[in-house]
This record gives sequence, C-alpha cells and structure tokens, in this order.
Amino acid sequence: MNIKYQSIQGERSESGRSDTVTYYGTREEMTALMEEQQISPASSGRKVVSAAVSQSDGDLWQCEIRYQNTLGNLNVAAPDDSYGKKSAQLSCGMLSMPLESHPDYRANWNYYLGARDDVLQIPAWWKDAKNLLLEGDDAEKFKWIKSAGELPPGKDADGRTWRIMAEPQKPGMESYDVATYQVTESAKFPSPARAGKMICGKLNRISSPDQTFGITGGNWKCDSASVSWNGKYWIATLSYTRSGNAEGWDGDLYGGGKS
Repeated sequence: MNIKYQSIQGERSESGRSDTVTYYGTREEMTALMEEQQISPASSGRKVVSAAVSQSDGDLWQCEIRYQNTLGNLNVAAPDDSYGKKSAQLSCGMLSMPLESHPDYRANWNYYLGARDDVLQIPAWWKDAKNLLLEGDDAEKFKWIKSAGELPPGKDADGRTWRIMAEPQKPGMESYDVATYQVTESAKFPSPARAGKMICGKLNRISSPDQTFGITGGNWKCDSASVSWNGKYWIATLSYTRSGNAEGWDGDLYGGGKS
C-alpha cells in the first residue's frame, strides 16, 4: 500500500483546514483501509470526514481519505496512521538508581566507619569522602564497612581491636528514585509477521525511539515489546525508557553503545 503520486491536496477555509490523501493497492487492502477509518465527532479537531474506495487502473484500487481540522491550526502535526507508521506517546515515571550514582553521594550515606581502638576522633575526611579508597596511615586505622561483622575479630596482627566509630547517615538506603521519561511507540500492520519485524531484536537493548519529543541528554533503552490483534489489524508496540543520568545506559551490558 502506497500513497498515490500527486494525490495529496490541502485546502483552508473559514471552517478550518482540510486535506486529502489517496492510497493505492489491492482491492482488499483499500477496502480494509476504508473500514479502519474512524469518523470522528465534530469536536475532535483534526478528524476523518470521509473515506471512499474506487478502482484505479487494472487490478489497482485506491482509497481517498479526507481529513478536516476544525481548529484551523496549520502548525499542528498529526501522526500518519497508515500501515507501519509509528505513533508515539510520552509519559513520565520513576527509575531506581544505585545510591553511589547520585551526584552528591558520600560514602558515609550507606557505610559504617570502622576504626582501631587507638583512634579517638572521627577523621575530618569522613564527612565529604566520595569513595571507599583509603591510603597511607588511614588505611591502617580505618575501614569502610557495610556491617559490624566485617570488622577484624578479636585482636589484629598489631594487637589492636576494632569498633564502629561512625554509623551510616542514611541507613538501609541503597538506591534512590529519579524522574525519567518513557516513550511508547506503536504501529498497525496487516500481518503478525510484519508486526513482529518491528519489535524483533529491540528488547532490553539501547536504541532510540523515532520520536523523542525534543528530550535530550542520556540515551534510551527498550524495556517492553508486544504484538496484539485489535480485531481489525495487528498492533506492534515498543516502550523506551530514558537513562537516569547523562552517562546513559551501559553499552557493555545492553549493547548499542552509550549514545
């Protein structure tokens, strides 16, 4: 099924804008296309007002579809609803991220500070340390740990015992929620095989939806895919989730690179 050459026409009047598109294909395809059109109520803005099938040349048939936009807005871009053409929907949701990925992360949020018994004060770096790396004399006297069970039992090689010097500032927290965007794309097809081709190889892999609604930064990963029958045609649907930060989804884990 294709759009007939030089068949697209547009008109503007006091009642708004109207446009006509003519498709061609087999009689069965054109009849099915006509039956799929939803004649919308007058209050719906851009709507299908008529659909007509006629014979063109030989075995070719055509379906002329006329649209009207009663809102009269020439800048509104309506999606193409023909076979294989994707329509998109934007939504927002929450994504759980590791606490360590937070831009303001501090090691003392979710780690205890263990210390030898000869250490009397919490070190100044405890407040702002961003990682668990300890160097020099500090590595001999302190340990970042998740639980008291990680402290050396009894006395160490130097005859010292260990204790908890400082508890986590955010105990029990290992993740945090970030608001992110989700794009769901769908398209209709005349057969399950063609619908399946749209979703094949996309699930749980880095890829970008055709329509991102102007959202920039990070990257996208396909998180769900489905094919269903609605009684008239096959619907293929893909849902994408934007990464929780500018680093993007990890290309080593999800393929496709980081951008």
